[in-house]
Formats: sequence, C-alpha cells, structure tokens
Amino acid sequence: MHWSWSKQEFFAYRTCYIALLKYAAQLELDASTQTGEQREECLRYAALYYECAMLAKLKVERDLKESMEYRDQCLTLYRLLSDVSAIERVQTMFDQLKKQKHRK
Repeated sequence: MHWSWSKQEFFAYRTCYIALLKYAAQLELDASTQTGEQREECLRYAALYYECAMLAKLKVERDLKESMEYRDQCLTLYRLLSDVSAIERVQTMFDQLKKQKHRK
C-alpha cells in the first residue's frame, strides 16, 4: 500500500510539533529567572526541547540550517549548566546524523 496521501499531513504535524517545542523551550527560558534548582531544571528542559527540535529537523525534514540553530541553542544551555556529557552527546548525535544526510 502506498502512503503518499499522508505526506502532507505528516509534515503539517511535524511543523506543529516543532513549533510546540520552540514555545515550550521559550517558556522554560522565561521561567529560568528563578534561582537555584528551579533555574537549573528550567534550563535543562529548554535544552531538551531544542535538542528534540534539532532531531526533528535533521532526521525528518533534513533541514541542516535550522537544525544547526537548534543545536547551537541547546549547546549554549548545556554549557550554562556545565553539562559536558550532554554537550558531547548532542554534538556526536548531530555529526552522525549530518553524515547520514550527506550519504543519501
């Protein structure tokens, strides 16, 4: 069975999904003006939302430019949190997916 009829709906869904991730990240950044553990938690969630947006853009839409912007926002937040393992994980994941993109 051929699913070509669903392609447009899928990309419309994906566009909404990414918009929600960006919105949620911005809400978390706004809430990160708190102090202590709440600030760290908000920054970590914002970074995670940007990471998910990066993956959605790179894996599904293969949009390198926009996925790089999300990666950079994500890495900036992980640097604020001094989370070296998350920085390495995100960068490695991005590099691997980028290579796969160029092979296709």
